[in-house]
Amino acid sequence: MKKLVLFLCFLVVFAQVGLSAPSVQAATNKTVVTAGNWENPGLFWTDTVNYKTTQVLKDTILGKPYEIDGWIYYLKATDNPGSFGSLSLGQIYRMKSDGSGATKLSDDSVSSFAIADGLIYYAKIVNQSGDSIIKMNLDGSSKQVVSNTSTLTLNVIDGWIYYSDKESGRIYKMKIDGSGAEPYSSFPVDYSDNYFIDAYGDYLFYTEFDYNAQTSFAVISKKGSKDNHRFELDSYGTVAKIDDSALYFDMEDYDSNQRNIYKISLDGKSRTPFSKQPIEGDFVSLEQDGFLYRTADNNHYKILLDGTLKKNLKAGAETSTTTSSSQEIMVTIDGKTLAFPDQAPVEQNGSVLVPMRAIFEALNVKIDWDSAKKIVTGSADNLTITLQIGSTTATINDKQVTLNTAPIELNDRTLVPARFVAEALGAKVDWDSNTKTVIITTTK
Repeated sequence: MKKLVLFLCFLVVFAQVGLSAPSVQAATNKTVVTAGNWENPGLFWTDTVNYKTTQVLKDTILGKPYEIDGWIYYLKATDNPGSFGSLSLGQIYRMKSDGSGATKLSDDSVSSFAIADGLIYYAKIVNQSGDSIIKMNLDGSSKQVVSNTSTLTLNVIDGWIYYSDKESGRIYKMKIDGSGAEPYSSFPVDYSDNYFIDAYGDYLFYTEFDYNAQTSFAVISKKGSKDNHRFELDSYGTVAKIDDSALYFDMEDYDSNQRNIYKISLDGKSRTPFSKQPIEGDFVSLEQDGFLYRTADNNHYKILLDGTLKKNLKAGAETSTTTSSSQEIMVTIDGKTLAFPDQAPVEQNGSVLVPMRAIFEALNVKIDWDSAKKIVTGSADNLTITLQIGSTTATINDKQVTLNTAPIELNDRTLVPARFVAEALGAKVDWDSNTKTVIITTTK
């Protein structure tokens, strides 16, 4: 993204509340602690099994919190976060997961902290300037200076302290004993993207700003490897996942003004929407079956690993874009069972969606597909039907009709409402709930 950025601006935004990337290792515990955002600050404790979120603190929190052995560690703001020309500073606290026992661990002004191997590391600030890197025990005892390096932000990953160098703005790394400091990034880290280096599974991620090109770049490197994937990044966002093939990036696309999880190839050459629907709310965690989100009213939903949406998450009761039963849905036309070799029909919001090509061809309908607009047109005799992915408005001979459920994309297949298509062509449609069968009878 091409933009003019003054280095002084770096000092303003690198620790703003709710904007630092959350830890996104696949959750193994049933609870995840996250910070709020500007509109809804605080700390939130999310039960990822029963899908309940409790606000345990209403104070403004800087950066990401840590949950260790029943304690939540967080940086509580002591000033006006993000005020222009000043650092966002706080003090390190901890409290029990039920919100009780809040204790300040140090009187030092802190701009950034991290926890690793049972120790807290933080950047101490004196007179709005980086002073030193300090470490202490989890209860705040045994405070020691690790290095007199002047830094504004840091992280600790796999036995190394990664920190921002005051003079160059680049990321440096040193051993946890303060020795062996060496430059890590090629350009200054781009604090305007609110990203300092962090770990996502086997990968490290950060952003750089090239002053000559006036462009921000995403940099992804595999742990233990000197090879970097570096590509231009044209939007702000949150890392949801990184694997061996792609970066999954929660961001708003400037062209479409839609927020989505975008799947970006590691060379940056390919970027496609991953979620089948636009998303909202706060990213909570990467679960085994998908990406968990929390809305402003504390409802929960998931973007599953096939890109479909599972909403209204509650213990024992979930609504999904895919059928919740293991029994397959069948479709018959005049007594003959329709075959779906690539993608089975799914039930969504009380409607059965089927692969468009299979049902159109079985009903002798000619298909025209506009991949750019994602519109399918079916023509038979004097009848023309149009449907668009994601839209509940269809047309029959240019007359608009409202659908109960919009067509969707699933596993690179377009699925359309079976009842609408069949009835638009004059067929009779019945539903056998016992066998989960759509029964279509034509007039011939």
